[in-house]
Order: sequence, then C-alpha cells, then structure tokens
Amino acid sequence: MSKVAFAILVLLCQYWSSCGTQYRVIEKETCALVFDFTRYTNQGFMFTPEKYAMEYESIGVVNLVIYSKMEQAQKTIGENPVLNLGWRFVQVNPSELIELAYREAKKMGANAMTNVEITEASKFNAEFKIDVPGVRLRGFAIRRKGN
Repeated sequence: MSKVAFAILVLLCQYWSSCGTQYRVIEKETCALVFDFTRYTNQGFMFTPEKYAMEYESIGVVNLVIYSKMEQAQKTIGENPVLNLGWRFVQVNPSELIELAYREAKKMGANAMTNVEITEASKFNAEFKIDVPGVRLRGFAIRRKGN
C-alpha cells in the first residue's frame, strides 16, 4: 500500500471514529386553551356544546376562525436577510374567539349558541409555503323562548 493510500485510510478512520450522534430536541410543552363562558352566562347568554331541549327559535349558524399571527426570524447583514431561522406563531386568545362569536350571535338576535364546537384549524399560506394554525368555533345560534 502506498504512503498516500495509507494516509487517506488513516484520515478516513479518524473521521469515522470521531463521528458522534447529535440530537435535536423539541422540549415538552403544555398548552391549555380554556374557554370561560361565565361573563356571558351572567348576561343571560348561553354557550353549550349540547343540544337545547327546551323550546327555541332557530336563528342561524355561526362559524368563525381566527388564525395565528406568524413571525419569521432572520439573520441579517445590514438590511439584507441572509438566513431564515424558522417560524413562530402567536397563540390565538380564546376569549377573543368567544367574544366574537357572542357579538355575531347577538347581532342576529340570538340569546344562546348550542352544539358549540371548538377545534383546531389551519390554512396554507402560499406566499411563504407554511401552514398557519388557528382555532375554529362553530355553533347553532338560537333564541330560547321564555328567556
């Protein structure tokens, strides 16, 4: 074996033996979305995930989605971006969604929303090629009779 081939073999062995396993970690995260209807209940408005068993008048369907604000971190040299560091989203405030649903239902003349479902939503932003997370609230606006 020539000296050059031997030197290359030694360098390759050093390279492979110096390789280690690196881990990228996504830390554990707890996220709680709490929907408090107390303020609206105190005003005589009812939100419920259940059907309403008493007499009522149908008003309409409310379907709302609020999408998160997205921010992209970038390394720059002067004013010029040179490296994208990824996206982060600002979580939707649950009380904002509830307030919006309440106002829309009240505008239609409702005093309750039944069959309320609160779920995750997303939409694709074609300009930045990223899914933007959001929260959807859907419910059936009614006017309870006798209230």
